[in-house]
Amino acid sequence: MKAHAILVLTAISAVFASAPVAAAQPPDAARIEQIAGWLGDGTYSPTPRIDDRAFWTSVGQSGRFADVAREAAAESKRSPAALPDDLYLEYSRNGNRSRYEAVYFRKLKAYRVLVIAECVENKGRFLEPIQRVITSYAADKTWVLPAHDSGLENFEGRNITIDLFSSEVACDLATTDHLLGQQLSESTRALLRKEVRRRVFDPYEHAVKDGRSRIGWITTTNNWNAVCLANVTGAALALLDRREERAFYVASAEKYIASFLSGFTADGYCSEGVGYWNYGF
Repeated sequence: MKAHAILVLTAISAVFASAPVAAAQPPDAARIEQIAGWLGDGTYSPTPRIDDRAFWTSVGQSGRFADVAREAAAESKRSPAALPDDLYLEYSRNGNRSRYEAVYFRKLKAYRVLVIAECVENKGRFLEPIQRVITSYAADKTWVLPAHDSGLENFEGRNITIDLFSSEVACDLATTDHLLGQQLSESTRALLRKEVRRRVFDPYEHAVKDGRSRIGWITTTNNWNAVCLANVTGAALALLDRREERAFYVASAEKYIASFLSGFTADGYCSEGVGYWNYGF
Protein backbone atom coordinates (compact mmCIF):
# COMPACT_ATOMS: atom_id res chain seq x y z
CA MET A 1 0.00 0.00 0.00
CA LYS A 2 1.33 3.34 -0.97
CA ALA A 3 2.65 5.38 1.95
CA HIS A 4 1.85 9.06 1.99
CA ALA A 5 3.77 11.82 3.77
CA ILE A 6 1.93 13.69 6.50
CA LEU A 7 2.31 17.32 5.54
CA VAL A 8 1.75 20.50 7.47
CA LEU A 9 -0.29 22.38 4.86
CA THR A 10 -0.10 26.16 4.70
CA ALA A 11 -2.89 28.72 4.72
CA ILE A 12 -3.15 28.35 0.95
CA SER A 13 -5.32 25.29 1.58
CA ALA A 14 -7.96 27.31 3.41
CA VAL A 15 -7.91 30.03 0.77
CA PHE A 16 -8.20 27.46 -2.00
CA ALA A 17 -11.05 25.63 -0.27
CA SER A 18 -13.24 28.73 -0.39
CA ALA A 19 -12.19 30.11 -3.79
CA PRO A 20 -14.63 30.48 -6.72
CA VAL A 21 -14.79 27.29 -8.76
CA ALA A 22 -14.99 26.88 -12.52
CA ALA A 23 -17.34 24.22 -13.84
CA ALA A 24 -15.73 21.03 -15.08
CA GLN A 25 -16.69 19.27 -18.31
CA PRO A 26 -16.91 15.50 -18.81
CA PRO A 27 -14.22 13.65 -20.77
CA ASP A 28 -14.87 12.64 -24.35
CA ALA A 29 -17.15 9.60 -24.63
CA ALA A 30 -15.04 8.08 -27.40
CA ARG A 31 -11.95 8.37 -25.23
CA ILE A 32 -13.72 6.64 -22.34
CA GLU A 33 -14.70 3.80 -24.66
CA GLN A 34 -11.14 3.51 -25.97
CA ILE A 35 -9.67 3.36 -22.47
CA ALA A 36 -12.28 0.81 -21.41
CA GLY A 37 -10.95 -1.45 -24.14
CA TRP A 38 -7.49 -1.31 -22.60
CA LEU A 39 -8.54 -2.06 -19.03
CA GLY A 40 -8.74 -5.55 -17.62
CA ASP A 41 -11.95 -7.12 -16.36
CA GLY A 42 -11.02 -6.89 -12.69
CA THR A 43 -10.11 -4.15 -10.27
CA TYR A 44 -6.52 -2.98 -10.12
CA SER A 45 -3.95 -1.72 -7.65
CA PRO A 46 -0.17 -1.48 -8.13
CA THR A 47 0.15 -3.42 -4.88
CA PRO A 48 -0.45 -7.19 -5.30
CA ARG A 49 -3.35 -8.89 -3.54
CA ILE A 50 -2.86 -10.85 -0.34
CA ASP A 51 -2.90 -14.14 -2.26
CA ASP A 52 0.35 -13.20 -4.02
CA ARG A 53 2.34 -14.94 -1.32
CA ALA A 54 5.70 -14.59 -3.06
CA PHE A 55 5.40 -10.80 -2.99
CA TRP A 56 4.14 -10.49 0.58
CA THR A 57 6.62 -13.05 1.90
CA SER A 58 9.41 -10.93 0.46
CA VAL A 59 7.94 -7.88 2.21
CA GLY A 60 7.89 -9.79 5.48
CA GLN A 61 11.52 -10.77 5.08
CA SER A 62 12.64 -7.17 4.73
CA GLY A 63 14.27 -5.63 7.76
CA ARG A 64 11.63 -2.93 8.06
CA PHE A 65 8.70 -5.28 8.61
CA ALA A 66 9.63 -6.19 12.18
CA ASP A 67 8.66 -2.69 13.31
CA VAL A 68 5.41 -2.87 11.34
CA ALA A 69 4.50 -6.19 12.94
CA ARG A 70 5.10 -4.85 16.45
CA GLU A 71 3.10 -1.72 15.75
CA ALA A 72 0.24 -3.70 14.25
CA ALA A 73 0.12 -6.00 17.26
CA ALA A 74 -0.16 -2.97 19.53
CA GLU A 75 -2.78 -1.28 17.36
CA SER A 76 -4.89 -4.43 17.22
CA LYS A 77 -5.52 -4.06 20.96
CA ARG A 78 -6.66 -0.44 20.68
CA SER A 79 -9.93 1.07 19.55
CA PRO A 80 -9.77 3.26 16.43
CA ALA A 81 -8.76 6.82 17.27
CA ALA A 82 -11.81 8.94 18.08
CA LEU A 83 -12.38 12.22 16.24
CA PRO A 84 -14.80 14.14 18.49
CA ASP A 85 -16.79 17.17 17.35
CA ASP A 86 -15.06 19.55 19.76
CA LEU A 87 -11.69 18.70 18.24
CA TYR A 88 -13.00 19.26 14.71
CA LEU A 89 -14.49 22.62 15.65
CA GLU A 90 -11.26 23.98 17.10
CA TYR A 91 -10.15 25.25 13.72
CA SER A 92 -13.33 27.26 13.15
CA ARG A 93 -13.18 28.63 16.69
CA ASN A 94 -9.52 29.48 17.19
CA GLY A 95 -7.61 28.46 14.06
CA ASN A 96 -5.91 25.43 15.66
CA ARG A 97 -5.67 22.61 13.15
CA SER A 98 -2.83 20.61 14.65
CA ARG A 99 -4.68 18.77 17.43
CA TYR A 100 -7.36 17.33 15.15
CA GLU A 101 -4.88 16.48 12.43
CA ALA A 102 -2.59 14.67 14.88
CA VAL A 103 -5.41 12.25 15.75
CA TYR A 104 -6.64 12.03 12.14
CA PHE A 105 -3.26 11.00 10.78
CA ARG A 106 -2.54 8.68 13.70
CA LYS A 107 -5.74 6.81 12.84
CA LEU A 108 -4.77 6.61 9.17
CA LYS A 109 -1.26 5.37 9.95
CA ALA A 110 -2.58 2.70 12.33
CA TYR A 111 -5.00 1.49 9.67
CA ARG A 112 -2.26 1.13 7.07
CA VAL A 113 -0.03 -0.75 9.47
CA LEU A 114 -2.81 -3.24 10.22
CA VAL A 115 -3.52 -3.86 6.53
CA ILE A 116 0.15 -4.33 5.63
CA ALA A 117 0.69 -6.67 8.57
CA GLU A 118 -2.31 -8.80 7.62
CA CYS A 119 -1.15 -9.05 4.02
CA VAL A 120 2.28 -10.23 5.16
CA GLU A 121 1.16 -12.67 7.86
CA ASN A 122 -2.04 -13.92 6.18
CA LYS A 123 -3.25 -15.42 9.46
CA GLY A 124 -6.42 -13.41 10.00
CA ARG A 125 -5.40 -11.96 13.33
CA PHE A 126 -5.64 -8.36 12.09
CA LEU A 127 -8.88 -8.70 10.13
CA GLU A 128 -11.17 -7.76 13.01
CA PRO A 129 -9.14 -4.65 13.95
CA ILE A 130 -9.10 -3.63 10.27
CA GLN A 131 -12.86 -3.99 10.06
CA ARG A 132 -13.29 -1.94 13.23
CA VAL A 133 -11.38 0.93 11.64
CA ILE A 134 -13.45 0.68 8.45
CA THR A 135 -16.62 0.86 10.54
CA SER A 136 -15.17 3.84 12.38
CA TYR A 137 -14.47 5.65 9.12
CA ALA A 138 -18.04 5.00 8.01
CA ALA A 139 -19.28 6.63 11.23
CA ASP A 140 -17.12 9.76 10.90
CA LYS A 141 -19.13 12.86 10.00
CA THR A 142 -16.62 13.75 7.32
CA TRP A 143 -13.18 12.73 6.06
CA VAL A 144 -12.42 16.32 5.06
CA LEU A 145 -9.99 18.19 7.31
CA PRO A 146 -11.42 21.12 9.31
CA ALA A 147 -9.05 23.54 7.59
CA HIS A 148 -10.54 22.51 4.24
CA ASP A 149 -14.19 22.58 5.34
CA SER A 150 -15.26 26.10 4.43
CA GLY A 151 -18.27 27.16 6.49
CA LEU A 152 -18.41 23.69 8.11
CA GLU A 153 -20.49 22.46 5.18
CA ASN A 154 -19.16 18.91 5.43
CA PHE A 155 -19.26 18.79 9.21
CA GLU A 156 -22.89 19.95 9.30
CA GLY A 157 -23.93 17.67 6.44
CA ARG A 158 -24.94 20.47 4.05
CA ASN A 159 -22.47 19.44 1.37
CA ILE A 160 -19.89 16.78 0.58
CA THR A 161 -16.64 18.02 -0.87
CA ILE A 162 -13.38 16.20 -1.56
CA ASP A 163 -10.01 17.32 -0.25
CA LEU A 164 -6.48 15.95 -0.24
CA PHE A 165 -7.10 13.57 2.61
CA SER A 166 -10.72 12.53 2.17
CA SER A 167 -9.61 11.31 -1.25
CA GLU A 168 -6.62 9.62 0.37
CA VAL A 169 -8.81 7.81 2.89
CA ALA A 170 -11.06 6.69 0.04
CA CYS A 171 -8.07 5.37 -1.89
CA ASP A 172 -6.78 3.49 1.16
CA LEU A 173 -10.18 1.92 1.84
CA ALA A 174 -10.61 0.94 -1.81
CA THR A 175 -7.11 -0.54 -1.89
CA THR A 176 -7.92 -2.57 1.23
CA ASP A 177 -10.97 -4.04 -0.49
CA HIS A 178 -8.80 -4.94 -3.48
CA LEU A 179 -6.00 -6.45 -1.39
CA LEU A 180 -8.06 -8.43 1.11
CA GLY A 181 -11.22 -9.10 -0.90
CA GLN A 182 -13.36 -11.87 0.53
CA GLN A 183 -11.28 -12.08 3.69
CA LEU A 184 -13.31 -9.05 4.78
CA SER A 185 -16.90 -9.74 5.77
CA GLU A 186 -19.60 -9.07 3.19
CA SER A 187 -21.15 -6.43 5.43
CA THR A 188 -17.82 -4.62 5.85
CA ARG A 189 -17.18 -4.59 2.12
CA ALA A 190 -20.68 -3.30 1.44
CA LEU A 191 -20.25 -0.55 4.02
CA LEU A 192 -16.84 0.41 2.64
CA ARG A 193 -18.16 0.62 -0.90
CA LYS A 194 -21.22 2.61 0.16
CA GLU A 195 -19.15 5.22 2.00
CA VAL A 196 -16.50 5.64 -0.70
CA ARG A 197 -19.30 6.03 -3.22
CA ARG A 198 -21.18 8.57 -1.11
CA ARG A 199 -18.20 10.65 0.03
CA VAL A 200 -16.01 10.62 -3.09
CA PHE A 201 -17.36 8.97 -6.24
CA ASP A 202 -20.80 10.62 -6.23
CA PRO A 203 -19.63 14.21 -5.64
CA TYR A 204 -16.82 13.75 -8.16
CA GLU A 205 -19.17 12.44 -10.82
CA HIS A 206 -21.67 15.22 -10.13
CA ALA A 207 -18.90 17.77 -10.61
CA VAL A 208 -17.55 16.29 -13.83
CA LYS A 209 -20.67 14.91 -15.51
CA ASP A 210 -23.43 17.40 -14.78
CA GLY A 211 -22.08 20.28 -12.71
CA ARG A 212 -24.40 19.56 -9.77
CA SER A 213 -21.41 20.03 -7.47
CA ARG A 214 -18.28 22.12 -7.87
CA ILE A 215 -14.82 20.86 -6.93
CA GLY A 216 -12.14 23.49 -7.23
CA TRP A 217 -9.14 21.22 -7.53
CA ILE A 218 -10.38 19.62 -10.74
CA THR A 219 -9.37 22.70 -12.70
CA THR A 220 -6.78 24.30 -10.41
CA THR A 221 -3.09 24.50 -11.31
CA ASN A 222 -1.65 23.60 -7.90
CA ASN A 223 -0.87 20.20 -6.46
CA TRP A 224 -4.38 19.58 -5.15
CA ASN A 225 -5.21 18.69 -8.73
CA ALA A 226 -2.55 16.00 -9.06
CA VAL A 227 -2.90 14.54 -5.57
CA CYS A 228 -6.69 14.37 -5.53
CA LEU A 229 -6.90 13.02 -9.08
CA ALA A 230 -4.39 10.30 -8.17
CA ASN A 231 -6.37 9.33 -5.07
CA VAL A 232 -9.80 9.39 -6.70
CA THR A 233 -8.61 7.50 -9.77
CA GLY A 234 -6.71 5.00 -7.63
CA ALA A 235 -9.84 4.38 -5.58
CA ALA A 236 -11.90 3.86 -8.72
CA LEU A 237 -9.45 1.39 -10.23
CA ALA A 238 -9.26 -0.59 -7.00
CA LEU A 239 -12.97 -0.67 -6.17
CA LEU A 240 -15.27 -0.29 -9.17
CA ASP A 241 -16.26 -3.51 -10.90
CA ARG A 242 -17.54 -2.08 -14.20
CA ARG A 243 -14.78 -1.48 -16.73
CA GLU A 244 -16.65 1.45 -18.30
CA GLU A 245 -16.95 3.19 -14.96
CA ARG A 246 -13.25 2.80 -14.24
CA ALA A 247 -12.50 4.12 -17.72
CA PHE A 248 -14.47 7.29 -16.95
CA TYR A 249 -12.16 8.03 -14.02
CA VAL A 250 -9.01 7.35 -16.01
CA ALA A 251 -10.22 9.53 -18.88
CA SER A 252 -11.19 12.39 -16.59
CA ALA A 253 -7.82 12.21 -14.81
CA GLU A 254 -6.07 12.31 -18.17
CA LYS A 255 -8.14 15.36 -19.13
CA TYR A 256 -7.74 17.35 -15.92
CA ILE A 257 -4.12 16.61 -15.04
CA ALA A 258 -3.38 19.15 -17.78
CA SER A 259 -4.46 21.85 -15.31
CA PHE A 260 -1.70 20.86 -12.89
CA LEU A 261 0.92 20.67 -15.63
CA SER A 262 -0.06 24.11 -16.91
CA GLY A 263 0.93 25.56 -13.54
CA PHE A 264 4.63 24.97 -14.25
CA THR A 265 6.69 27.64 -15.95
CA ALA A 266 9.05 26.91 -18.84
CA ASP A 267 11.97 26.35 -16.45
CA GLY A 268 10.00 23.82 -14.40
CA TYR A 269 9.36 26.21 -11.51
CA CYS A 270 6.45 25.45 -9.17
CA SER A 271 5.17 28.44 -7.21
CA GLU A 272 4.42 26.23 -4.18
CA GLY A 273 8.02 25.12 -3.79
CA VAL A 274 9.98 21.88 -4.05
CA GLY A 275 8.12 20.08 -1.25
CA TYR A 276 4.75 20.69 -2.86
CA TRP A 277 6.17 19.78 -6.27
CA ASN A 278 7.22 16.41 -4.85
CA TYR A 279 3.86 15.86 -3.15
CA GLY A 280 2.00 16.60 -6.37
CA PHE A 281 4.02 14.15 -8.38
